[in-house]
Amino acid sequence: MNDYEMMNQRVNLIREQLAFFNLKKEIIDLFIKEVNDELLDTLRQIAQEKVRRNLPLEGESSPVPCDIDLLL
Repeated sequence: MNDYEMMNQRVNLIREQLAFFNLKKEIIDLFIKEVNDELLDTLRQIAQEKVRRNLPLEGESSPVPCDIDLLL
């Protein structure tokens, strides 16, 4: 085998490795998307539950209790 054939063989091997790593990257990206989607869904559910319970959301202060009779 001459140098030219060895270089071509090496180029082909590198192309195969690159294709393999691109496939692995796509799979990892899908996993990341699934985890992010689940995280966002969970955060939405937490926010909805806090609103339903009338609790302050993260970063908000608690509502000040007031007596309606004092306002009249």
